[in-house]
Amino acid sequence: MREILPRGCGVAGRYLEPPPDFLTDEEANRIKDLGDARRSDFLAGRRAAHQALAQIGILNAAVASGPTNEPIWPGGIVGSISHTHGMAVAAVAPTNVLAAVGIDIERTGAVTSDVWPEVLQASELAVVTSQQGATKDQLATAIFCLKEAFYKYQYPHARQWLEFKDVEILIGGNTNPCRIRPRQRITVAGLERAEFSGHYRIGELITVAAVF
Repeated sequence: MREILPRGCGVAGRYLEPPPDFLTDEEANRIKDLGDARRSDFLAGRRAAHQALAQIGILNAAVASGPTNEPIWPGGIVGSISHTHGMAVAAVAPTNVLAAVGIDIERTGAVTSDVWPEVLQASELAVVTSQQGATKDQLATAIFCLKEAFYKYQYPHARQWLEFKDVEILIGGNTNPCRIRPRQRITVAGLERAEFSGHYRIGELITVAAVF
């Protein structure tokens, strides 16, 4: 993830559930009613968030939860958290470095053909099916991650509820960054745009994506 984000960002990841003693009181109250799986995700995500914030000089700050469970970052900070299968990653930046950021991680190849009709637009499906063998699932997973990252990027600003097919990823070959085109123009940090840039890496085990 650090490779695809600009300098000045804090990035941290966690693989195992850490002890909860690092939580602020506000964060500790949030986990009281969570089931085991969501509690594990929350703890790993918040631990990653605290470590990422520490990298940019912010210590012991609460990362609260909004009405749709989105993280609420300290003033002057933007950030994003993603979880998958026991792993959590957080990325943060001061607003003088980035106006907004969204990230996503997923197991490489996890988005298989049975879910393509729910996730992919026709243009994306054509690109995916032109690939060979396992590369199809790998590229479909990258597109999925980019859509998730874009949602997290725009939501704190535009508050748009977007379905997978509301966003088109223009991706092909080794093009990186790729282009992201929502069905309607979206305003982020005071700038209305019809197209955005997405960055991704397909690793052996994990695929990562970021929009900023």
